[in-house]
Amino acid sequence: MKSRKMKIGELNFNTKKAAIEFYRNILNKYDANTSVDDEDFSYLIDLLNYNSDNNETATNEENKAEDEDNESLEEIDDIYVDYHPVYKKVKCFYAVFGEEEWLFSYLLAINGGLSDEKKFYISCRNSVKEILRNFKIEMFKNKPVKCAITKNILDWENCQVDHKAPMTFSVIVKTFLKSNNIEVSDIDLSYEGSIWHFSDKQFETEFVEYHNKVALLRIISSEENQKLASKARIKPTKNDFTVG
Repeated sequence: MKSRKMKIGELNFNTKKAAIEFYRNILNKYDANTSVDDEDFSYLIDLLNYNSDNNETATNEENKAEDEDNESLEEIDDIYVDYHPVYKKVKCFYAVFGEEEWLFSYLLAINGGLSDEKKFYISCRNSVKEILRNFKIEMFKNKPVKCAITKNILDWENCQVDHKAPMTFSVIVKTFLKSNNIEVSDIDLSYEGSIWHFSDKQFETEFVEYHNKVALLRIISSEENQKLASKARIKPTKNDFTVG
């Protein structure tokens, strides 16, 4: 059987095995609880945005769109290596995505295993990306800008736009789904410019309007944002119930 070539970002691999080995080596480079460096961050962003269905026939126009979309990388604040919460001796990657922390498997990413829920979440983030960026620009018109938590003076590069609890971005997405009785598997998504979008622009508008109605935004330091992401990881328990 002919080996399948792969293109992940700007990297070309002759086989899937070669791609797996490349990302395994990145994982093994780092000790637990260590952020990856800028170069590996870029490689991992490409992997997170990788879509195996569209990989084999990438055109020059698609590559150009990918280059022009680097601004979307601002949505992921950090990627670090730590141990798996269940398999304690296994290291894995964690992506800090707004107020969320995601454990992600490079093996599943290479094999096209991004879940419908995560694709939907990414589409939600991309639908409000310009709103968050414009909010940040507006806040920095009146310097100095202080962290809403620590009150320390912030630079543009070391701060993030935060959705203030209890309506964190994750909660906004979940309540939008619940209140409208939506199953993420029923929503059509498009993979364009190396990121996920809603195919239905009217649906996207409805989510953006809901987001703008309930979100309370503030500027906090990147360090505080990571702390909040860690605290937000609440695992389901046997005592959790739904009503009705």
